[in-house]
Amino acid sequence: MGDKVLIVIGCTLYNSFRYLLTGALLCLYPLSAHASGIVASQTAELEVRSFDEQGREVISYEPAKLVSPGEIVKFTINFQNEQDVSIEDTVLVMPIPNEMIYMKHSHTAGEREATLSYDGGNTYFPQGEQPETLSADESVITHVKWTFLNPIEPNSEGVVTAFARLK
Repeated sequence: MGDKVLIVIGCTLYNSFRYLLTGALLCLYPLSAHASGIVASQTAELEVRSFDEQGREVISYEPAKLVSPGEIVKFTINFQNEQDVSIEDTVLVMPIPNEMIYMKHSHTAGEREATLSYDGGNTYFPQGEQPETLSADESVITHVKWTFLNPIEPNSEGVVTAFARLK
């Protein structure tokens, strides 16, 4: 039987005239990254829009160092199972920084269920099913959680992504 792993990934923004995006925080529960066999890293990239020779809009991403209000950041978690056994019951949790407004999420390589939290990660709901009891101020998404429906196979890797806009 494989290991069970909960991975919590975070990113911190500091207030200033322009926001400075800092390095990611990585925590693995209940096992360390080395012990679990899962290696995960997070990147934060700034969305850059430009136009090609035909006048079509092109979206690209560059490392986010300074982010201005209204700009979009793509937070990506790359993960890999470095063990020779499958890892079961894996959950990835990505906090959305308080200074950001969640926009959407995506994932590749494997089946996952994505749910959203409005209360600091205490409870999660499928997208579009926020509790009716929330006021407009409380309907801010604080976390995205991906629950793996299948084990992560040995020596496999994948990506989950969330997009957010700086307030």
